[in-house]
Amino acid sequence: MPDSDISGKALAVTYFTKISEENGKSIWQCQFQTNGVTCGKKLTKGCKAGYTNLVSHLKSQHPDCLSSTSQPTIDAFCVTKSPIENIFGWIDWVVTGLKPFTFVTEEVTRKYANLKPVCINTLQKYMEKLSNGVESKIANAIPDSFALIMDGWSKGSTHYVGIYATFLEKEAGSPSTVLLSFSPLFNETTLSADEHCRHIKYVIEEIFGKCMENIVAVVADNCETNKSICRKLSIPLIGCASHRFNLAVNLFLETYKPILDKVHGLMGKFKNLKLAAKLRQFTPLVAVTRNVTRWGSTYAMLNR
Repeated sequence: MPDSDISGKALAVTYFTKISEENGKSIWQCQFQTNGVTCGKKLTKGCKAGYTNLVSHLKSQHPDCLSSTSQPTIDAFCVTKSPIENIFGWIDWVVTGLKPFTFVTEEVTRKYANLKPVCINTLQKYMEKLSNGVESKIANAIPDSFALIMDGWSKGSTHYVGIYATFLEKEAGSPSTVLLSFSPLFNETTLSADEHCRHIKYVIEEIFGKCMENIVAVVADNCETNKSICRKLSIPLIGCASHRFNLAVNLFLETYKPILDKVHGLMGKFKNLKLAAKLRQFTPLVAVTRNVTRWGSTYAMLNR
């Protein structure tokens, strides 16, 4: 088999091991053996460069590996993913693509995927292991003093609470913010301050192994529930500056409420099926209405 029939990458992954990569360059070590002795030569390759220097090393130092008599079988050039890379590929695909767990078992998915098939139980098992590993890494990065950033969000009939930790990194000293939790409360039938306190304590103490005394402040909306939460936890509340600004804007817009209501009503009419169909005859744009929970919705409505 002439060496021109074999790609440089195939030769590289067969006879070399990439041992490091940084600053746009990678170090490859030759693993070709002669009489049981490994070459061990280290070569540098740019991350965006080809494999010319690696192949040149094989041609000049180990020409036998390119001869027809010592040519590896075609299986040696089939770069297969390790089990860890395979399961991570599925996790990455499902999470970043917002896919349901059943996605991994769908016939069309398995038909076109270059990953080995996995079942839902295996996917969930390793997602939990990965989550535990990430939580452990975050716990080690959080210093003894940090602040929480907290907010709520509803989708359909489910209310979620997002909790972030913000702090100065131990070594670099630069500010860092990491997501600690994004989930419903334990008891979804109540959104009380007590239930929020229970949720926060579980996240901080049980998941990340920190103490409530480590929290120096909570940054959140200036609503009564958040004020009550901070009083019960004896932690200062830093009201969200964006929320205060939004309240000021709403107060300013009170003067224009009559005309804003008219525009909102007109936009609502254009969401009617028949009127929306007529509107599409003149523009691909659709009507936009206000939403009290979306602070920029009034501007978006008027801009439309």
